[in-house]
Amino acid sequence: MFKYRLFFPVFILIIVFFSSCKSIRGAGVVYITDENTIGLLPPSAIGVPMESHQLLTGSFGSHDGFVAEAFLVADEEKLDITMISPSGQTICSILWDGKALSFSSSFVAASKIKAEYIVADMQMAFYDYAEVGKLISSARLLFRYKADGDKQNRSVYQGTSLVWSMERDGNSISVVNHLRGYRYDIEILQ
Repeated sequence: MFKYRLFFPVFILIIVFFSSCKSIRGAGVVYITDENTIGLLPPSAIGVPMESHQLLTGSFGSHDGFVAEAFLVADEEKLDITMISPSGQTICSILWDGKALSFSSSFVAASKIKAEYIVADMQMAFYDYAEVGKLISSARLLFRYKADGDKQNRSVYQGTSLVWSMERDGNSISVVNHLRGYRYDIEILQ
């Protein structure tokens, strides 16, 4: 009888351990084009620290999109993203501290997600434009930045081909990877 009392809690712990996928590693390179790579910026490149509650709608080519709430915290020590489903379940958490990149999810295997690509998109959209410009130039690509009041545009070109863009108008932001065929539409919630 004693063996069975011990078996059940151990069995539950094993299930929880294997159902939660977590990966911690150094950030790999991000292929911004098929030939050009960038690394991730250090958290100190944020410029102005931010905390943001967002409604995130994403799509990839002709595939059905997804909707999630996202909580983004970016300061001089970390970039922390938590995505939550419309039903309130945590989809995933991503943490970049400048040394290690952590991805955890109970729904998505860590091996199926390249978290550095999500972090790179958020950095290119929200980090200090001068730091982003240096990063993109180091990959031998052209970075363009334009701001007018609450409007802001950031673009990455390979020659004359638009590769990636971000447009912001107040609390509405669109991040589009033209080369890879995906986009995020972000509404910053108050």
